[in-house]
Amino acid sequence: MAHTGGRRLAPPPASLHDRSQRLRRPREAHPDTFTVSPMDQPPCPHMELERSGGQVPTLRPRYAVTPDSLTPGQCRELERLLAAADFFRLPARFSTTGLPDTFEYRLTATSGSQSHTVVYHDADGHPEPLDAIAEFVRRHQK
Repeated sequence: MAHTGGRRLAPPPASLHDRSQRLRRPREAHPDTFTVSPMDQPPCPHMELERSGGQVPTLRPRYAVTPDSLTPGQCRELERLLAAADFFRLPARFSTTGLPDTFEYRLTATSGSQSHTVVYHDADGHPEPLDAIAEFVRRHQK
């Protein structure tokens, strides 16, 4: 019973909902640590890659990686690659090389509410991490 200002009050009756909340309450953690629930983690990105050009410009292979096709470890690797490239801040297009028969790559990432497409070519000076992301998508396509 609670005691306030000389009067003793009985605690309010606990409903089933209140009891279940108390049972699920996590133990106090060390003040310097915290836990992240699956709801707090960013969703695994959905990736699409399309390649065009080259000597046979009509051949346009498309690759896709969906969140449900990746293991948690693969998802973390993909997120690491996107962060290394600072993908969502890259320009939408890198300039063409002017060289004949180069491939054009269209790489799209969708994560949560953000989506971004980057178009680049062989030997156009694009950041190297883009090649690693494209290779990841080709290797883990659905």
